[in-house]
Formats: sequence, C-alpha cells, structure tokens
Amino acid sequence: MKTKEMKKVAILGTGTIGASWATFFAGKGIPVAMYDVDSTILEKGVQRAKESLATLVEYDLLDKSMLDHATGNVLSAGNLPEMVEGADYIQESIPENYEIKKKINLNSAPVSLPFAARERVF
Repeated sequence: MKTKEMKKVAILGTGTIGASWATFFAGKGIPVAMYDVDSTILEKGVQRAKESLATLVEYDLLDKSMLDHATGNVLSAGNLPEMVEGADYIQESIPENYEIKKKINLNSAPVSLPFAARERVF
C-alpha cells in the first residue's frame, strides 16, 4: 500500500520510535492515532511528534504551510479499539520486551483489522 492510499495509521507504543513514526506519517499528510498503555508516555509521545514536525519546518524538510495540518494529524487514542478503528496500517513500536508485548494482543481488539494490519500482529 502506498502512503498516498493510507487514510489512517495506528501507532502502538509512543516512546522515541513511535513518536518518530508518527512524525513521518503525519508529515506525509496521514492522520495517526497513537496509543500507549502508559498515559504519561502517550502524552509525551504526541508532544514529541508535534515538536518534531516543527523541527522539520525549521530545517526546510516540511513546508511551513503544512505544519498546522500535520500537527493536527497527530492524535492520541484512549484504547486499542480506538487506535485501530479505520487504520490501514499498524506500526508496532513497543520495547523489545516479551513481558510487555504479551500484555497487548491486537487480535482481541473488538474491531475488524485491515488485512495488512492483521498480517503484522505479533
């Protein structure tokens, strides 16, 4: 799937890597729904992604006229179903720690995941 065809990206895990992915997709004009089991990390991740978009403008890597639209595309989700609803792609950015990963099971999310998203569930 090409990024131009994506209507929404879900980002699970909002630390440095998740926030970086959010910056990338939002900068391409794609809405992202970010979710983390830790609400403090979620809030920081959303803020980091928005600040990174502003940094891209400073370095002429993102047109200033796109900044408000791009930052508006960075959204926090309150739970897994909200995060994945309508997502064309799920970016899993959870730390490589089995104890953390086994607590999150996207297969149990009570929504219909797109085919491409189901193929990437751990």
